Amino acid sequence: MAKLTFLDLFAGCGGMSLGLKCGGFEPLVAIEKSKMAAETYFHNFHRSGDPDSDAWAEHLDFVQNKDYVNQAKRGVVVAGVEEVLNDDATMQWLEKKQVDVLVGGPPCQGFSMAGRRNSDDRRNQLPQHFIKYIEKLRPRAVVVENVQGINRRFADSAGREATTDFEELCRRIARIKVPGKGKLRYVVQPLELNAADYGVPQHRPRMFIVAVEADAVDMEADGDPLPLWRSRDFPFERVPPLAPRPSHSSKPVPAGEALCDFEAGTYKLQKRPPKQEYEERFSRYAWERRNDRKGWQKDPDSHEHRRHNPKTKERFGLYRDLANLGIPSSVFALAARRRPGGARTNAVEGFLRRAKGADLSEEDVRNLARQISDLPTRKHSQQVLHPAKPSPTVLTIPDDLIHPYEDRVMTVRELARLQSFPDSFTFHGRVTTGGERRKDDVPRYTQVGNAVPPLLAKAIGQLLDRLIPGH
Repeated sequence: MAKLTFLDLFAGCGGMSLGLKCGGFEPLVAIEKSKMAAETYFHNFHRSGDPDSDAWAEHLDFVQNKDYVNQAKRGVVVAGVEEVLNDDATMQWLEKKQVDVLVGGPPCQGFSMAGRRNSDDRRNQLPQHFIKYIEKLRPRAVVVENVQGINRRFADSAGREATTDFEELCRRIARIKVPGKGKLRYVVQPLELNAADYGVPQHRPRMFIVAVEADAVDMEADGDPLPLWRSRDFPFERVPPLAPRPSHSSKPVPAGEALCDFEAGTYKLQKRPPKQEYEERFSRYAWERRNDRKGWQKDPDSHEHRRHNPKTKERFGLYRDLANLGIPSSVFALAARRRPGGARTNAVEGFLRRAKGADLSEEDVRNLARQISDLPTRKHSQQVLHPAKPSPTVLTIPDDLIHPYEDRVMTVRELARLQSFPDSFTFHGRVTTGGERRKDDVPRYTQVGNAVPPLLAKAIGQLLDRLIPGH
């Protein structure tokens, strides 16, 4: 029986594609603007199956010539989704191939609450291209993913409160009609899903839209989306038919279990032991990431440690001491403010005395304040990873999470573990970048931070595999 195919827009390095593939779907084409992210996708999904071949170099010839059709035939198009949408030859080829599921996560910088929100940001127009792809390709199902900020209201350029892009996109998909029949095509389910509820060792809340042909789910499409459902409310709230059932709602996987089989630069065991022994010594999660369908991984890819100067390493160690005392690392930003004389140290001392959970003597307060004042930083978001809890949301730069036991930031591979990528998934391109390059480069850290966790995508794929008949 043939597998259903999917087209991945804004594919990134392939987190969504990998999850859907594990859920029973076949990737048809990925469209990704960044060459770095596209190279990672190509090496992990391209049809030749040989990671050491010259296939990527050959592919770049088609990229250089903007030959989108031949890129599509090889599985990855390196271009913006609008460019492909306007290329008649490529769209006609896709129509003949029959895209069963259209998926994708448009860039979130325009929506993210981490930066300045701008209703006129051109990136806020990109989700609307989904509508044109849906209308042209007529997929049997649609999946859209974005950050929570896409569902928060903000003023438009005239100062008026606007309907959220998430609500508008849900409504527009719900009102698409079957050509020639006049009836509505899709039942639309808006979702707020936390990756931690699906076996991922990370709190990562995201907004999703799942739309399925009304005939496939035997439901009436009335032009309005179904009520928003949140995985965080499970098991108290019933799981609707178009939502993936959480798998780890009562006991999320802690970050320590995700990283427990790593040494500093390699794995703790090189030879493959029995599964039960590995799970007893380390964890089931570590076993499943390391021992996937491509075999036992002996050397971790992208596990190079970042170099830190002595002052930075000292501050990282102090982060850990403060975390154990219940004192937030934001105290370092307080120390970085310009103040005359000893006012900076006094301000830090006052913060430490007020901090909840800190059981410190006056001498301890003075000593800590001096240490903190000598190690100021304006990076207010840095925090030590707690080994007994799921990780906070993995972001796109390496500086935010500090290793739970070592005085350093996390490696690309360690963050990929927190994102639920298998260890056989290799990353390509620069490891990190800075300065002006940040505008265009999508290095490995950014690829990992932007990705949909594959385990969450797999849950969505398994849901669609059950809902869509006839394959």
